[in-house]
Amino acid sequence: DFLKKGGGELLYDFTVHDFDQLLWLTGDGADMPVAVFAAVGTCLDELKGSGVDDTCLVIVKFASGALASIDNSRFAPYGYDARCEVFGRGGQISMNNPSTSAVILQANRQGAVGGVVDESFPQRYAQA
Repeated sequence: DFLKKGGGELLYDFTVHDFDQLLWLTGDGADMPVAVFAAVGTCLDELKGSGVDDTCLVIVKFASGALASIDNSRFAPYGYDARCEVFGRGGQISMNNPSTSAVILQANRQGAVGGVVDESFPQRYAQA
């Protein structure tokens, strides 16, 4: 009901925090965005027709030529998902979801199996 009454617009509710993280990762404003493209949509049946978007993809181009993408959705069936990956000439770094297990099994092309991630934003950041 909160969403359908106009609260919690996707881009303002949590995607804005991903921009904060992007600017931090690129040197706290040392490399600023010069172009931004965003597409939003509604995939959850209970929100269709309500005018509330639940999924977005944002592409950001920085002055240096670096590109970044932000993928957000209000729904992840396995729990609260907030990850970041950075790829560059020097290598790759991943910041993954805290999980009940550090072990991830990827034995075949059927996918990976691992521990359980936190269910919600309050659960994930309870200590903050």
